[in-house]
Amino acid sequence: MKRKILLFINLLFISFLLFSQTEKSEIFVENSLYPENHYVLLNCKWDFFESKFLSPVVFYENDRTVDINLDWFDGKQVSLPYEIESKKGFATYHCRVQNLKPETMYAITLYKSIYTCADLYVNGKQVYNCNTLSAENKGKKANRNYTLVSFMSDKNGILDFVFHVSNHELSRGGILLVPKFAEEHFMKQYMLKQIAFEILIAGVLLLLAFYNLLIFILNSNQKMLLFLILLCLDLIVVGCSLDFSLIGYFLVEIKIALAFKITLTSLALIIPLYNLYAVNLYGIKFKWNIVAIIIDFLIPLLIAVLPMPVVSNIIGYFMLALYIMSIYLCCIIQKNKKEPDYIYSLNIFIIIAMLLSAAYGLVFAQSRPEGNKGVTLFKLSIMLFAFTQTMLAGIKRDFESDRIRKMLNVYESLNLSYTRFIPKQVINCLQVEKSKEIEPGDNSTCEAMILIADIRNFESLESIFSKEGKFYMLSKYYENIANVVSENGGFISAYLNFGVVIIFPEHTDAVCRCALEIQKRTKSVLLNYNNKISVLPKIQIGIHCGKVAVGFMGNSKNMSSVACSDVLVQALLICSKNKDIESDMLISEDALVYCRSFTGCLFEGVLADINGNNSLVYKMIPFDNNKFSVEERV
Repeated sequence: MKRKILLFINLLFISFLLFSQTEKSEIFVENSLYPENHYVLLNCKWDFFESKFLSPVVFYENDRTVDINLDWFDGKQVSLPYEIESKKGFATYHCRVQNLKPETMYAITLYKSIYTCADLYVNGKQVYNCNTLSAENKGKKANRNYTLVSFMSDKNGILDFVFHVSNHELSRGGILLVPKFAEEHFMKQYMLKQIAFEILIAGVLLLLAFYNLLIFILNSNQKMLLFLILLCLDLIVVGCSLDFSLIGYFLVEIKIALAFKITLTSLALIIPLYNLYAVNLYGIKFKWNIVAIIIDFLIPLLIAVLPMPVVSNIIGYFMLALYIMSIYLCCIIQKNKKEPDYIYSLNIFIIIAMLLSAAYGLVFAQSRPEGNKGVTLFKLSIMLFAFTQTMLAGIKRDFESDRIRKMLNVYESLNLSYTRFIPKQVINCLQVEKSKEIEPGDNSTCEAMILIADIRNFESLESIFSKEGKFYMLSKYYENIANVVSENGGFISAYLNFGVVIIFPEHTDAVCRCALEIQKRTKSVLLNYNNKISVLPKIQIGIHCGKVAVGFMGNSKNMSSVACSDVLVQALLICSKNKDIESDMLISEDALVYCRSFTGCLFEGVLADINGNNSLVYKMIPFDNNKFSVEERV
């Protein structure tokens, strides 16, 4: 009976020992060829020993694995990622991989997985020494390097990993990402691909910055491009420093505090730079803009100047504040929507997508086996973010260009309308600078030809036509005259009772051609009323030349162009003599000097009383209305 009881106790003890060892910290690779072209993710149960640096021989000695009871060393089994429980301190991590290729070179990267310092032992031998590992914080500054650690599996295809990890600088420490390894040649390819990927992202961002710089040089008034350039450069720093890949490759050994500050500062600068970019892109003005920008820039400043242990403890609050400011900016953009609306909506979507990508890649994924993929996703997102912002800036520029083009078309139409009231010839006579605004009193003197056209005996039509009828006929009369004057390079200076004052700013015989055409067209208008009028009114014309003062009178709100000169009085007197001389068109001797080359009419000299003096004037007789042949005209 005693033997049975003793046997039962022994069996119970053995069962207890066996049960305690059923869950081992190891991975059994089902296919030994698997790691050749793939990774082995160390996503298993790990032996964890807080505040202890256990010798690797505890687990592997004399080319043989050793099974231990965790209770012997006050340890436990954990799943990665797993922090040092006291946050700052040291610990030992252990796991084992079996069924690998015997005596084959494998490799692992440590820069992403471990915070902040680690020594690595494989199969009882030290394969990596960080030189800063410490059980106590003795002032050593942890460094980080982009190192590929190589080692060989034993003859049984076993890799026994022991990590000695310490953290005395950050608020979190330990193995915070699941490590992975593969055959050495494949891990080298992996590293090169990572470097190539990050160089690609940095190159694209640099090209975007250079492109926006060129546009800014051509359009220096677009301040938004300056902030977009700075944003692209900042994103380059983020992509190169995040997870220490590229920065660690070129800076072989960099202090982890400095590396973290570069990463965190550049991350925190994204929001204020984007804030300035968005405000200038959309012309947004809101009450707390200055306060928001100060808060946005204060956070990266504090990250840069505060000690790393302090930054590590409060970085979560900083990032939360930046997230809040980002959401606030989205609300402001939504509130200040203008044409085109889709640009604003799309940008809000991009900001939210960026925030979600950052939350997943930098927070959520970091506590899961796919943490590496999360960082890669975030790096892709910052590249796409910069690209879409450059694209949206281009769309906004095109929209503004179209708007300005439409405004210019409107202004051009208005200018054409204004020329009906202020002839451009008047502006040319003034010879003012383009930048100078025309003001009342602006004037200039020029040599000009003066033509007076008047309807003789128009008063006789008052009994025949109604007021509306007379107004309509006069309107047609002035319309025809205006067209003729414009075609011949003159402008109408003033409207008389039943006539007009026309000025030609140069000495030209076009004044004669204009006179003949006025006669011809006006007669065609009056002929439409032949059934109502027994005797058609005649058009009498007087032409003179001399110096004329042309300018503007009135006030700043209401101006009109005027021409002042004794020459105008002389021209009116010449025009009035047509009735006495029984002529339709008269030209002064002074004006004829500049019109002798005109062959459209015959000039017949007569004496007329002009202001009490007998002056020589000339009848203008169209060849169609006289007996002279072509040979005689020549």
